Amino acid sequence: MQLEELKRISVQATPGTKVYWPKEDRIGALDMSRIAAKFGGHPVYNYGGKRNHKTLAFIDENSNFYVVPCTSERINTLIENGFTREDFYVPFSHGDIPFDGQELWLASTKL
Repeated sequence: MQLEELKRISVQATPGTKVYWPKEDRIGALDMSRIAAKFGGHPVYNYGGKRNHKTLAFIDENSNFYVVPCTSERINTLIENGFTREDFYVPFSHGDIPFDGQELWLASTKL
């Protein structure tokens, strides 16, 4: 998989990205800009979530923040493109889901 393809299939977490918390039946806003700025253009990734539902988050050299269901192929794509693993919050890894495209996100987590 190419990095540009991985970005294309990912949710870009921009300030104000709407998030739905089903357990609380609540909608809120996501702002990952402070986390992205922390790494100062150094490409990084992290993953998290329940055992059967992992979520992959990555920040590119332009401090753009992306989130996608995790697979080993996707992690390998990031590593091959110079990303290193760092510890940071991974959105959509504890039951919260992107508000726009909920069905697509939930379907993609069944990979």
